[in-house]
Amino acid sequence: MKRYTKNNHPVQKCHATVIGTSEQSYTPVPGYEPSRPLYEILFETPDGPLSFEVSRFVFPLLESGMNGELVWQGPDLISFEPWIQ
Repeated sequence: MKRYTKNNHPVQKCHATVIGTSEQSYTPVPGYEPSRPLYEILFETPDGPLSFEVSRFVFPLLESGMNGELVWQGPDLISFEPWIQ
């Protein structure tokens, strides 16, 4: 996703499992802009669930039950190896 501010969060990683995916309609300004899809992936980590907004290109790559090494920085998903690098 496009970021307009600098991400100062530390890079974190852990083993995670995909526990859900969702596609929703998002309307930035109702009546002025058309709605667009919003894609989210939900992961189960040792510290609890984490949710990330992803692009339409990443969304179809992951399904519930997949395991891997999750790497993220603040609200940004960096990788989910071996599927997203």
